[in-house]
Amino acid sequence: MACPVKIDTDISYFSLADSRRRFFLDTDTAGRPEGARSGPVGYGPNLQALAVYLMVAHFLPAHRVVALLESLTGTGPSVGFVHSMLARTAGLLGAVHDRILDRPIPGGSSDPARLL
Repeated sequence: MACPVKIDTDISYFSLADSRRRFFLDTDTAGRPEGARSGPVGYGPNLQALAVYLMVAHFLPAHRVVALLESLTGTGPSVGFVHSMLARTAGLLGAVHDRILDRPIPGGSSDPARLL
């Protein structure tokens, strides 16, 4: 039995990557969309935090985190980028860890002899 609904399979979209590809082929390029800034492009802090959370709290390997992010958000960062987030996060939290250790314990002693 044939499907009574006609499904349109033509997909149209505009992509800056397509316009860059056309630039390198010496053809016309599209202009920058209104409101788009020039400069480096990166993944947002929410995606970065989610990647670190999945690796640290749920013990997922980097390649699984990439697959999960791609299926949830449609954005698939590289495995190297996801793995580099661990070192970046550790570097940012190193100063916090040192500050916590330098604080006195309220109502307690840090002297090991008194704890025994």
